[in-house]
Amino acid sequence: QFNREKSIKRARSREKALEKIEVMDMPMIDNKPMQLTLTPRIVSGNDVLLVDHLSKTFEDTPLFKNMCLSINKGDKVALVGPNGVGKTTFFRMLLGQMEPTSGTFKLGSNVMIGYYDQEHSTLDVTRTIIEEIEYAFPELKTSEIRNVLAAFLFTGEDVFKPISTLSGGERGRVALAKIMLSKANFLILDEPTNHLDILSKEILESAIINYEGTVLYVSHDRYFINQTASKIIEMAQDGTTEYLGNYDYYMEKKKELEEEKAKRMAQMTNQSAYSTGITLSTSSSSSSSSSTSSSAKEDRQRQKEEQARVRRIQNQMTKLEDAISEAEEKVSAIDQQLCLEEVYSDFEKSKVILEEKETLSLQIATYYEEWEKLSEEL
Repeated sequence: QFNREKSIKRARSREKALEKIEVMDMPMIDNKPMQLTLTPRIVSGNDVLLVDHLSKTFEDTPLFKNMCLSINKGDKVALVGPNGVGKTTFFRMLLGQMEPTSGTFKLGSNVMIGYYDQEHSTLDVTRTIIEEIEYAFPELKTSEIRNVLAAFLFTGEDVFKPISTLSGGERGRVALAKIMLSKANFLILDEPTNHLDILSKEILESAIINYEGTVLYVSHDRYFINQTASKIIEMAQDGTTEYLGNYDYYMEKKKELEEEKAKRMAQMTNQSAYSTGITLSTSSSSSSSSSTSSSAKEDRQRQKEEQARVRRIQNQMTKLEDAISEAEEKVSAIDQQLCLEEVYSDFEKSKVILEEKETLSLQIATYYEEWEKLSEEL
């Protein structure tokens, strides 16, 4: 009886704790003032960015070449590709911080760029949150600024916090509020989810989805890309490929293209083997000389070596495919973990899990890069 009463008390205590957690969580995404920050103050033309055969070389070493793409008003574009291919360099060109080696890019009518970097370098850490916004936008009333900050979950006395004391996620929210208030209508975001906590990441996702301007960003976060992108542009050393869809669509189409390429290579290999067989048969019947016999033997040896090389590459590709599947399953499991209350309500725990996810995402990107290199050797 005593143990039963203790169990009942514990259960009631848990119910009360859960009720409190629900009350605290209510403002997370349902903040209606969020809509105030999502319309650019200046509307751009329909053509936002046109890139024509852009190339960059460092000391005679090509970083990338033949980059061609177009971005229209309202597009939410994720720029993906292996590390070191030049994505950040491309952003620096758009910002006027670096010149291309060849090729051109053109911004459309009334296009104004707003840049958001993972280090939030545009913030002055000597100011408070509200001072930072007031300094950047002196024409805004205090009530307007408070409404905007409330949309990013800075309410009451929070607005007087020094930026120097804020967490990475909080700084990200201030930087996002600042960029949304600017005259920018073309947002360029470099790894925007880095250092963000779960709450800040959700606010960023919501802001991008509802933003009426244009967005171009680099991210290794597959879930974030899937939630926000309307177009994927894959950047490689020798050019770009556009996919009109989210990350799942991109991976599906990429797999189809790789399968088609593998089929074509297999057909070419079979045709080559068949052709070699015909040649060997004809030559053996037409002449029994020792030189012809020796040549046929060498051809057979070369064919065996080529078949062995192809098998070796295919085995390596199969191992990489298995590694990719295993890593993606782990990422999926992490995404499920992040939905658990005991995880998303614990900042330190969620931070560790997100770091693990980031490591896996980078590993997956490396696997894909290795797989692509091997497929080119077939």
